[in-house]
Amino acid sequence: MSSIDDETLAYVADRAAGDARAGIALLRSAVERAVAGDCDQITRAIVEDVEEEARAEMRTHRVRELDTDKRLLYEIIQEAGDVDAGTLHARYEDRSQDPVARSTRRKYLGRLVEYELIAVEGSGRGKRYLQPEVED
Repeated sequence: MSSIDDETLAYVADRAAGDARAGIALLRSAVERAVAGDCDQITRAIVEDVEEEARAEMRTHRVRELDTDKRLLYEIIQEAGDVDAGTLHARYEDRSQDPVARSTRRKYLGRLVEYELIAVEGSGRGKRYLQPEVED
C-alpha cells in the first residue's frame, strides 16, 4: 500500500484548483503509477508525471458524458477550432434535429467552459468559442 505526505497532498489539491473530480483523478493516476512501480510513497514527482494523462482522461470522460445538444456544440467547436457565436448557432441549427433555444445553448456553452472542454474569448457579438489551450 502506498502512502502520501501532506506536502504532496497539498500539491494535488493546488493542481486540482477546487475541482474534486480532478483531484480524485490525479490521485487515482498517481496511486496506479506508484503501485505499478512498486513504490511505497506517492511523491510530487509521480503526481507531476501523471498529471497530463489524468487531465486527458478527465476530458475524455467529460466528453463521453455529454448529452446530445452539448456534444453537438462541442463537436462543432472542435471541428472549427475557433468559431464566432453567430456561426456556431447557425451550424448548430443546421445540424440539430430538434434545436434547443438560444438561451439554453448559451447555458450549455457555459457548462462546456466550466468543464474546460472549450474556451471563450470576447463578449456580445464579438464572442468566439475555441478549443482550450492544454496546460503544461
